[in-house]
Amino acid sequence: MDAGTWALLGAVVLLALVVGLLAGVVIGQRRRLEELAARVAHAPEPAAPVVPQQVAAQQAAPQEAEFVITRVGQASSDPEPVPVGNQLVLSATLGEPLVKAAALAHGVRRALAPESRNRIWFHVRQEVRHTRKQRRREMRQAWREKKQQEAA
Repeated sequence: MDAGTWALLGAVVLLALVVGLLAGVVIGQRRRLEELAARVAHAPEPAAPVVPQQVAAQQAAPQEAEFVITRVGQASSDPEPVPVGNQLVLSATLGEPLVKAAALAHGVRRALAPESRNRIWFHVRQEVRHTRKQRRREMRQAWREKKQQEAA
């Protein structure tokens, strides 16, 4: 087998490992979400909060403020909040890991593309040549300095 075949085989094995790892992450996330959904479905309704006397006194005598951020203590004209379905929660929670997995797959695919490999090979070769030339320059300079010291 030549080097290209081994490189391709290595890339396929690496890609299979990445896919297996991502599948494990997605399955783990799905399992955690199912457990969370079951806990939320069986959770008791929260009791009404107990308001301390100081807060109750402040609400009894509201002060006018320049900027009002909330409408706490006022009658609400808004309709009741719309319940959010499990599908929406699951899609929002699984969305982030799936986006990360897709970004990783795109990066791996792009890194293994022939254009990228050729560009990297070119830059490595260019750097090796530059280093070799620099080493030769330094060696010549060292020889010159040694000859000057011997002559003196």
